[in-house]
Amino acid sequence: MPLSTRILGVRLSAAGIAPYRERLIEHAKRAPNLWRILTAYFDEETFSLLRELEDAGANAMQILLAANQAGRKAWEAARDFAAKDPSRLEVRLGRTTASTILHPKLVLVDHADEALAIIGSSNLTAGGTRRNVELNLELLDDAPVPPASPISILSTVFDDLFSASVTPTPTLWADLIAEAPERTQAEGRALGKSQPSAISGVPILGSPSQPAPIAPTPTPAPTPSASTQRRSLLIDLSAADVRRRPWDPAGAGTAQLNLPREAVGQVPIPTGAVPAEAMGVDQLAGTTETLEVSFWPREPRGPGRVPEAPRFTFTSPAKEFIQEDLDRAPQLGDVLVLEFPSTAGVVDPIRVAVVGRDHAQQLGIVPMANERGADPWPDGTPLRWEIRDGSVI
Repeated sequence: MPLSTRILGVRLSAAGIAPYRERLIEHAKRAPNLWRILTAYFDEETFSLLRELEDAGANAMQILLAANQAGRKAWEAARDFAAKDPSRLEVRLGRTTASTILHPKLVLVDHADEALAIIGSSNLTAGGTRRNVELNLELLDDAPVPPASPISILSTVFDDLFSASVTPTPTLWADLIAEAPERTQAEGRALGKSQPSAISGVPILGSPSQPAPIAPTPTPAPTPSASTQRRSLLIDLSAADVRRRPWDPAGAGTAQLNLPREAVGQVPIPTGAVPAEAMGVDQLAGTTETLEVSFWPREPRGPGRVPEAPRFTFTSPAKEFIQEDLDRAPQLGDVLVLEFPSTAGVVDPIRVAVVGRDHAQQLGIVPMANERGADPWPDGTPLRWEIRDGSVI
């Protein structure tokens, strides 16, 4: 039989679309079979479904979980499932680099006489198999599958990723569970993108992304002492700041923020394009991406007037990185953090983060020392800025 295809859907009733979850159960009943599954996100429902497949007849599984964002109960369910029967079930973890996501969704089933591959939008989660509107493609071919078959190629992709992934130790499971956010299954990923720092023990999978051009950097200066290595400029975002076009995904151009004039003498403000690290902001998770930003002095507004204070320019990639990590659009009162090397000429990038107001209060980094003098809170309370010695993010 030549390669055949079928469209599988969730909450789609068009003619010719088969129900995704029910199709998985059908294949599980054709035991014996080997299942190889990669899911970009997982929750408690993932492991309920895997147990359902086992009960239907699936008798061996290799499960690759992407260590993206998952709640504590999901991590606990993953650990418990992995410990169930290691002779038949193998659960591994993988991830990609900071600010990127291991995103494929792939199901492979090896029957005695056929091989199956399902690719598409469905994760093996409650959303991906029940709640969301999802679309997937099923490929079915006779065994043994020819090397040029799409199923063979997908099998190679899975096997390569699976072999490079890690089987969690009890210590790694414990760390991932302890550091995962509390989250109910119904809330899914809605509570933000906090990620356990323990994922540093999970291998990076996939080819490296295309490196960004590296801007020329000045000759390094002696590294200052740790206590004064950086100076942090904290600025409350005004209503005008958060309305600027780059915060709108459909917008264009760049966001420009006039730095407080008094701050200019307290931090070594560079001019021209300089590299900056856009920092993870949800609970200050610590992910970074080196991006281009600009500092430039505004020309005098008339004869005899002094130049304006330098402007900080948010480029679109920096905006997109921070907004994705914040998991929402910036709001009035969120805190912009700029961290500068405290000695001119140091090659360390400037670090940039936008921290939600609630997290800034928890971390004690709400600026209090000086008034910004524009766009106050609706009740008239002024917005503020502050310089602090040392790093705050």
